[in-house]
Amino acid sequence: GRYPALACAVLDESLEHSMMSSGQDEDCYGELSRVALGIIRLRTESSLMPLDAHAYGLGVQSLGVRAMEQVMTMNVDEFSSRRTDDKKGNSYLPYKIRTSELSLFLCLKKWAESGGGRNDTHKASAGKRSQEEEEDRFSIAQQLAFRIDLKRILPSDLSTHVANSGLVTIDQLAEAYREQALQAEREGVLFSTVYPP
Repeated sequence: GRYPALACAVLDESLEHSMMSSGQDEDCYGELSRVALGIIRLRTESSLMPLDAHAYGLGVQSLGVRAMEQVMTMNVDEFSSRRTDDKKGNSYLPYKIRTSELSLFLCLKKWAESGGGRNDTHKASAGKRSQEEEEDRFSIAQQLAFRIDLKRILPSDLSTHVANSGLVTIDQLAEAYREQALQAEREGVLFSTVYPP
């Protein structure tokens, strides 16, 4: 509740510990992960991009690669229509993340630039991240950007925030613009007019 940005740190830690645990501990960390993902899903922007990171947690900056992949998987449309079984055979229905595609893209961009997360926290806080680490995180973010539906971002935001980020290709942008133009045409937007002679 009160500090949703802490859900990111809980998710990151629980995913890391669940990989090294077994039995009851693994179940406990799995439950913590599900609760943290639920908070992130319901309070996405305040979880991932807190207004005051120093007072309420780092949000997206505290996610490692595995946790960021989990968050981005919540954004895929077909994910929300599948039932998932946990290790005990319980079935639950995950839901799509509740934020705009632009907000999610800006979170991904911030994550790519932050170098936060479990494995990078000490290096980032000391300001000693290597260029190689930055490039790895950036290339992972480029792959995760494919999970964002770019056509749902306003053309003005595509041409600024998205295009200037380096996280998407020219082909991805062109496809988003093409889909937006076709949608506008279907909705009756006139692109050319023939004037009488």
